[in-house]
Amino acid sequence: MKLKVGDKVKIVEGTRYYNDDSKSNPNGIEGEISSVEDCTYFVGWSNGIWNSYEEGDLELYEPINIDNYEIY
Repeated sequence: MKLKVGDKVKIVEGTRYYNDDSKSNPNGIEGEISSVEDCTYFVGWSNGIWNSYEEGDLELYEPINIDNYEIY
């Protein structure tokens, strides 16, 4: 699947960025693609940090649907 500007994304598990888990390569949080140049994706993370990635480093972010959980 080709990612595009406006897509909500996260870092793919197993990439060199995934285990970095720094502020500029955060695991498990949402980012939004702001622009694409050639095969480089520029992402603004929900923590306020920006970074760029290549195709294959990102996947669509799918938040957990809390309607399917029960609270005890």
